[in-house]
Amino acid sequence: MIAGWIGVVALFISRLPSRTDLQNVIGEEYVVELFAWLFYNAHGYKDFTVDIVYKSSAQSVPTQPFNYITQLPVGNALHFHLIPAALLFFCGLLLARKRSNPVSGFVAGASVAIGYAPILIGGSFFFTVSDAGLSLGPELQSTVLIAGLIYPVGVGGLAGILSGSL
Repeated sequence: MIAGWIGVVALFISRLPSRTDLQNVIGEEYVVELFAWLFYNAHGYKDFTVDIVYKSSAQSVPTQPFNYITQLPVGNALHFHLIPAALLFFCGLLLARKRSNPVSGFVAGASVAIGYAPILIGGSFFFTVSDAGLSLGPELQSTVLIAGLIYPVGVGGLAGILSGSL
């Protein structure tokens, strides 16, 4: 997972026309969160929530979907989507390499979600930005569904099916 994050961030930085473009996207103090959100975006994830905190209560307001990979001039978004998919596929193959049929291969390959999902779910809390009564971060339900389950189970499971079939 760390290799995937590094790959996505390195590709993004290498394709960004200039450093000032990065500063225009988000303030310097939120660069770490931006890089984390890029990794979520590489999974096709674009649901972020703004929480507005009033004096005594908090209210969630859905934001317009945004995806730094598709909304900035950084080239073909498919290249970014392939990085986590390729790593999950490789991990699924490794986990299912000794399986003898497609079903057990799928189960073994899909098990990459066991380690992958908790990290992304934790990141949805850790990589939330709060400032002046507002907070912006990945929406938890979408994180669990898309990046935590569908992506790793689908890609890892497909690799497991292929490994179990061979």
